Amino acid sequence: MPEYKYDVAFSFLKEDEVLAIQLNDLLQSRLSTFLYSKKQEEIAGTDGEETFNKVFGVDARIVVVLYRKGWGNTPWTRIEETAIKNRAYDEGYEFVIFIPLNQSPEVPKWLPKTRIWIGLERWGIEGAASVIESRVQETGGAVHEETLEDHAIQVKRQIEAEQARKRFLASTDGVQAANKEFNDLATQIESNVSELKNKVGFDIVCKHNLQGGHQWIEVYGPHFCVCAEWYLAFSNTLDHSRLDISLLKGHPRRPNRMILMEPILLQHLLLNFDIDPSQNHGWQMDDLKFMTTNQMAEFCLRLLIDHISKQELGNRASPKS
Repeated sequence: MPEYKYDVAFSFLKEDEVLAIQLNDLLQSRLSTFLYSKKQEEIAGTDGEETFNKVFGVDARIVVVLYRKGWGNTPWTRIEETAIKNRAYDEGYEFVIFIPLNQSPEVPKWLPKTRIWIGLERWGIEGAASVIESRVQETGGAVHEETLEDHAIQVKRQIEAEQARKRFLASTDGVQAANKEFNDLATQIESNVSELKNKVGFDIVCKHNLQGGHQWIEVYGPHFCVCAEWYLAFSNTLDHSRLDISLLKGHPRRPNRMILMEPILLQHLLLNFDIDPSQNHGWQMDDLKFMTTNQMAEFCLRLLIDHISKQELGNRASPKS
């Protein structure tokens, strides 16, 4: 087996440095890792292009690419992409792992379709670290035992990251980000409804109110309505704020709205605005499931469409024997 200077080298865009650092923190006590922001002393005084070519083309046993649109177009990721392609020409693509970060996961078109990539939503950051560790072992690398000091340092970083997250959620910046995210949710739902109108076989209509401390968007179909309601309690913190997702039979009550029948609540979900380890904004459920805004928009419409479908299919007369 060839000798490698690093077990894992990370390639990523600047905006994904926080996620790269978190993955590196999970691995560096057991594996030798290369993260350029952590190796500045090694890189200083060298030819950057030559150094990066050597790291990603020769020195690293496994290369992990945190991929989103734009990777391969910046000066440094372009060098890393070229090194990966040149190495793959001789070795194949077994040494590279892609972790797509776009809300609609994608990988470069030149990557063979047979290559398996890690879905962060499915695996989570700790699961992704475990997959990387396993790949290192499969290719002949050794995983070192974590020392007590290593563990203490890792826990310290996790505590600091959690403290930063809480400060953000208890700030005016956090409130502004949450309001923007709900507006993006309304926009995405309306966009999805516009695309689906002529494809589902029944009418779907949107209504919304995007002003004030109680904002909402409603999507109506035959017999049912799904509502996403954003309650903002304070202007400088997200304490006691929430996102309610409700599925109703009938129409919800609103000021100045007349309804003939009292709506029946069929399903209710309570979520909070949050940020995930890769700094994506989105919505956190009580069961610890995190959804990006695009995923939440799709979830709401699936909820509505599925119940309309059950209603329509249930109304079909059973065939007579």
